[in-house]
Amino acid sequence: MRSSRVLALGAMLGAVALTAAGCGSSGGDSSTSAATGSGTAASTGASTTVSSGGKPAKVAYVTYAMNDYVSVEVDGVKKAVEPDGGSVTVFNANFDPQKMTQQCQDAISSGRYNGIVIAPVTAPTGVPCVKAAQAAGIPVVTIEIQVGTSTERMDPQVEGVVGVVGFPTSQNAKKIAGLTAEACKGQDPCKIIGEVATPDDPVTNQVIDTVKKDVPGADVVQTVVGQYDPSMIAKAFPDALSAHPDAQVFVSAADSQALAVVPALKQAGKLGRVKLIGSGGSRLGAKAIADGTMFGTVANWPLQHGEAAGRMVVQAVNGEKVDPQSVNALEIDTPSLVTKATVSQFKPEWGAERPG
Repeated sequence: MRSSRVLALGAMLGAVALTAAGCGSSGGDSSTSAATGSGTAASTGASTTVSSGGKPAKVAYVTYAMNDYVSVEVDGVKKAVEPDGGSVTVFNANFDPQKMTQQCQDAISSGRYNGIVIAPVTAPTGVPCVKAAQAAGIPVVTIEIQVGTSTERMDPQVEGVVGVVGFPTSQNAKKIAGLTAEACKGQDPCKIIGEVATPDDPVTNQVIDTVKKDVPGADVVQTVVGQYDPSMIAKAFPDALSAHPDAQVFVSAADSQALAVVPALKQAGKLGRVKLIGSGGSRLGAKAIADGTMFGTVANWPLQHGEAAGRMVVQAVNGEKVDPQSVNALEIDTPSLVTKATVSQFKPEWGAERPG
């Protein structure tokens, strides 16, 4: 979800889903519990059946937030590590970089984990975790956002990172801007309300910047902060719509946030007049596109993202070459853009089940 936090990105979602990243229910059958306090976490209760004789990967999953999008990524990691007796424990930083660093250090010092998957709050804030893990001989795989200085590079940037499953932020932003340009056709200016996860979130802020730059006639009249939490957007959007009653497009951080504004649009008599751009490709987002409630979304496949990250961890824990070392999360499947024309070809992996 953060891609579309993104994302993302996700957008985040936001997820809702993400909720791409919000606080939602689990998108799968995972029994994973998230640790919300520093240095505490609950085991996922992974299978103890060893299928191939590999060394079990005991994974600390250190994440910027816990929502239904991230929970499906965790399920993907579990699919890769559990057959050999591995397990996954989630540490939830809730968008707090200092908490993330502390939780990572606590996971390392506990001696319970031989692998880490990290979805950092921002690229630089993940560096202390990686450095501490490297000093302890624990391999790290990054998921969603890179760790380092660049959110564009897909190769490991910091020594200690053995694999990357991520969203190049400019590619994600251009996809959402392309959908926005389609939604804005015939409108000049095209008045847009945009959403970012946090004021400094790299994925969602780059989306809004790219929309301003690349969409002809774009006029971003207001930006709201949602933290991938549909309830925050549901509260903030009515005021934004009241301030800008002539808004024509809402560019959300994730499908769930896009859908969270539907009640406000109905109440204002503007449902169908404000086009909704999602991100993350949730089940409910796909359904909303099919029935015309949403205009479009950028596809994400969090289960496959997690499986790819989990395979990387298993290889590293067993002293094998990590191959592939990087996976572009935006290109892991097709179609990459979900619209009325392509929704029938898309198989969403996260969010509430589609009714019927």
